Formats: sequence, structure tokens, C-alpha cells
Amino acid sequence: MIIAKPASTVPALDIPSGLGKNHFVDNSDEDPLNVSDRPTPSETSRTRLLSAIKVAMADSDLLGVVATVNQHVGRATSWVLTEQPRELTSPEIEQLESQGNQAQAWSSVFVGSNFTPGHVRNNRFLGRVVLGSFSGTPRTLDGGPTLPTGVYDATLQDCEIGDEAVVSRVGLISGTLLAREAAILQTASVTGGGSSSRYGCDLKLPVDGETADREIGVYAELTAAIAGELVDCLDERGLGEDYQELVEDYLRGIDAPVTIIDEGAVIRDAGRIVDSYIGRSAVVRGAQLIENSSLLSTAKQPTLATDGACISGSVLQWGSRVSTRAVVSSSVLGEATVVENNASVVRSILGTNSSVSQGEVTASLLGSFVAAHHRSLLIAATWTGGRGNIAAGAQVGSNHTGRAPDQSIRCGEGLFFGLGCLVKFPADFTGSPYSIIAAGVTTLPQRVEFPFSLINTPSAVVAGRSPAINELFPGWVLLHNIYMVKRNEEKHRQRDRTKRSDASLDVFRPETVGLMQVALGRLQQATVQDLYFDHDIEGLGKNRMSRSAVDDGVKAYGFYIEWYALRGLKQQLETTGLTARCPAASALLEEPSDDPRWEHQRQILVGRTDIAAMLSDLQDRERKIAEDVFLSKSRDDQRGERILEGYADTHVPAAEDPFVQGTRAALDCLCREIETLLE
Repeated sequence: MIIAKPASTVPALDIPSGLGKNHFVDNSDEDPLNVSDRPTPSETSRTRLLSAIKVAMADSDLLGVVATVNQHVGRATSWVLTEQPRELTSPEIEQLESQGNQAQAWSSVFVGSNFTPGHVRNNRFLGRVVLGSFSGTPRTLDGGPTLPTGVYDATLQDCEIGDEAVVSRVGLISGTLLAREAAILQTASVTGGGSSSRYGCDLKLPVDGETADREIGVYAELTAAIAGELVDCLDERGLGEDYQELVEDYLRGIDAPVTIIDEGAVIRDAGRIVDSYIGRSAVVRGAQLIENSSLLSTAKQPTLATDGACISGSVLQWGSRVSTRAVVSSSVLGEATVVENNASVVRSILGTNSSVSQGEVTASLLGSFVAAHHRSLLIAATWTGGRGNIAAGAQVGSNHTGRAPDQSIRCGEGLFFGLGCLVKFPADFTGSPYSIIAAGVTTLPQRVEFPFSLINTPSAVVAGRSPAINELFPGWVLLHNIYMVKRNEEKHRQRDRTKRSDASLDVFRPETVGLMQVALGRLQQATVQDLYFDHDIEGLGKNRMSRSAVDDGVKAYGFYIEWYALRGLKQQLETTGLTARCPAASALLEEPSDDPRWEHQRQILVGRTDIAAMLSDLQDRERKIAEDVFLSKSRDDQRGERILEGYADTHVPAAEDPFVQGTRAALDCLCREIETLLE
């Protein structure tokens, strides 16, 4: 059998940040990087996007497997064997019959050259059946039963069973190719041959709304990052047509009238498997239904469908899992993503490392590390940045205005929807990454553009103003809950189970810091008054803001923007092998760089020349952040001890919290590194 080559890593894309020139500090009209001679960002993005898609398709596991299958479909050759199958001999037929086997026509049963009938018992053969060789060697399957290789107690129709496979007590295997060392046991049926099967790729998913006219086609290796790029560029002339042409070519390549169970895959205690591809080393245990779907899988990243899972018209990518009566329909689950505990995912794309448990996600595009918990609802959301949380009872799905479910929401990276909040559509929070919508808050339709903020119920009612208008605290997360930001950043690094993604997990990047710069500028330009509303400050949305909140926001944004830039200076010194007092070090601040991130940081530092003083400033800021991490965690201790008797006996104090201790250790290390640069 020919095995497809492993899928290679898709080249990293230059994903447009959406940051305009006004988001950066610009001190010159010069064009030192000759950007005027370069292709426009849209041209560059379009070219690289289509190139990355072509590479992913060319390296497709599924496409490679189906291509080899189609070389044998309708011919006398066999996909599961490495040789031309032969007919049974008369003694072999006699022995098979004596072992309880029946055949519609023994002349339609073919075997490999090393076939012996000793481990083929109590089966019924219909149509053309190909059998490999079986030694009867005991195999422990998916940590469960240990069974000898061979074919036992099954009905086989128009199918092929590879060498050293295990088939035991299966109601029907029809139109199926079972590769070597794969297994099917205690399963109702595994069938193929449906006229509409494209292994879960024959669907189009909505963009910007449940009933949106814009849709994108699907290929098995489609990622949330590429889908997000497509959403951003879909309106560019000809891009949609070019992409759809690639998808149609891909679909023609994966069109095969069989179910494919690849090497080492195990199906046991399952219901129906129909017109699907079950990838190498995948495990289907107790799943009720897998229909017209693909489970991309490898030995190092096995994909699982277990315990009542129902999967239809979908693609599960490497290392993902659907379990405990969860339903996935017409969707793509990214690498290492989990859907479990009666959750429902419909017509959606979920990014890598995401998790949906007891919640519903419909008509949405989610980036990596999105977690939806405990009966939460998310409908018609575009959340390409991911890394956010939907708490229990949150209703992010008011997409129905009484006329049609045609409204949607766009979420910023790291957005946190609190317990039981209700978010009304349309809404746009893409300019508010790492913000929190507090528990129980109901938000009006709006666009908010203040990163790291808190939206909470108003502290007091203002005469002449609707009580539905909430209160926004810009930069609140930076001032009062930096523990959450830094801990999540580290947690995502530790929990990243992907092997094909090289996306940065840094929170403070040009994209997020650029949004902070815009927000800072708006706060600094605000006239002095007690309260601000949406007509006073752009990006405030249907919220109000106090003067003290403005001052706090200026403080928070300014502190972290400068800290981010100083961090970049330290890294540049280390990369170039220069020290703070080396004469050549000043050139780092004076000369434009081809590194977009450092150039962004350098522009922030324009006007400062004393590198030693800047490194000392960085030390002070790092100490302040470490102290704030401790303080934000210790507030939990103080609150708990004040309310719950014996709280301290059952909770680790902030000073002993592993992340707090790790932050302090990292601070000590960084200070030593800075001292070395200052010497």
C-alpha cells in the first residue's frame, strides 16, 4: 500500500495587522525602507495567501491517499496490498467453508500471496472482497481488548482488508478499504460508496453572519488563520474566484466512492461509519455516527471520536477530539481542538487548541485557544485572534432582530465574556483585545476600540441617559489584572499541542500595541470633563467613561507601550552582541530596520538616546509588573479570607502561587541579563 507523505508545515503568512500608519509614531516624511517601491500590502497578502493554500493542498495527506486509491478503484488491483491479488485455491475455499465462512461467489474473493485461511472465520462475503495475510498475532487495540489479527464474525461486501488487520463482530463492512494493521470490532456498520461523499470538504461556510451571502469553500487542511485571511481579503477583485477554483480542483482530487480506514486506525464499539476517511492511528471508540467526514491523524497526533460523538460533513484535524455525546456538523476542527460534554458545533471553523464543552457554537470562525464552557452560546462570530473565553451562561448570540438572523459579532483577541453576560448584535470588539465584559452585563449593539478594558454595569444612573449604557474602564486589565494576561500567555505556551503552527503567542505585539497607541491618543485628546459618552471619544461605543478612568487609561497604556519598546531594545542588543555603552549601539535607535516588530518599537523610542538609562527604566518597569502580578493574585486571597472561613487552609497564597514565583524568577534572570548589557 502506498502511504501519503506527511503534511508539511504551511509557510507562515504575513497576516495584515490592520494597523494604519496613524497607529505608529511617525517622525519623518522620509521613506527609509523604500516601502513605496514594494507591492501594496493587499497584493503581498493576496500572493502569499494563495501560495500558502497551494502548498497546503499539494502536501495534503487526504489528497495523497485518495490519489493512490483512485489508481485502483474499478480495477483488478488492490489499494491495501502491495501486490496483485490472486484467486483462492480449492483447498483454501474448503477450509474457509469448514470455518463457517460463506460467499456469494468464491470467484470474487481475492487474497494476497501470503494468505492463509486459518484466521478467517464465520464471515459472509458479498461482491468483490480482497483479503491480506493474517498471522493471528495478538494485538491490544486502543488499550482495550487483545485480539488476534484476522477476520471474524462479519459481513463483508465490496471491500478490502489489509495485512494484519483485525475485524471482529461487525454487522457490515461495505465499500470500504481497511489498511494494514487497522481494526474494526464490535461495530454496527462501516460503509462507503455514497454519491455525495467528499470526506467533509463539500461544504461552504458563512462569513460575517449566519445567513451571510459571502461563503468560503473548505479543504481538509484549512486553518482558522488562513480562513481569517480569506475573510479579510475576500472582497479583493478576483481573490474569491481564485480561491474557489483551487477548492474545486482539490475536491475533484479527493472524490472517491469508498470509505478509507488508514493504517493503524481503530474503530470499536461504534455505530455507523459512512463515506468517511479515518486517518492513520485515529481512534473511533463508542462514536454513534461519522458520516461524510475526515479524521486527519498521525501516530504522534491521533485524532479521537469517542463516547457517543456524532460527526457529519466535517473535518477533524490532527490531534483533535470529539467525545461524550458532542455533535459536530458541517465544520472544521483545528489541530488539537476538543468538543465534548454534549457540546454542539455547527457550520463553524474552530482554531487550534480550542475547546467547547456543554456549549453551542454556530456559524462562527474562531482562532486558537478559544474556550467555551457550560451552556454558553456563540453564534455568527468572527474571532480570528482567538485566545478568549466564553464563561458559563454567556449568550453571545443575539443575532435575530425579529426579521432575520442576519447580525454578527467580531471579537478581539483574548476577549473574555463573563458569567451570564448578554451581548447584542451587531457588535465589533476587534479593537478591544484582552478586554473583559463583566458577569451579568448586557451590552448594546456597538463598536468598542479600547484594548485591555473592563465593561461593567454603571456605578450610578446618570439623569437623561439610558440605564442600559454601561461603564468602560480603559486599560483596567493592565492596571488590575495583569496576572490574568501574563498567566494566560504562559499557559497557552505550555498547553500548545500543535506541531504545524508557528504563530506567535506573545500578547504584546505590534498588532495589540498599535491598538493601544490609538486608544492612548484618543484619551490624551479628550477634553477635560466629568463624564464621556460615544460622541465625546471615538471608539467608546454605547458606554460611558469617567475622568478618573481616562487618567488611568493614559497611565496604563503609556506604561506598557514604553515597556514593550524597551523590551525590543534589550532584545536587539542581545541579538547584535552589543552592550549599552558600545558606540555602535546608538545606531540601533537611529537606523531604520527591516524587522517590522523592531521598527515599530524603535519608532516608539524616537527621541530617547541614553541606552543605559533606558535599560534601567526597563528594569524598573519589570519590577513593577512582577509586583502587580503578585498584587492582582493576592486580592483573591484577601477577598476569599474575608468572606469564607478557612479559605487560607485550602488555597495556595499568592506568594506561593507557581506563576507568581515563576514571574519573580524570570525577573531575577532578566535583571541579570540587563546588568550584563550595562557593564
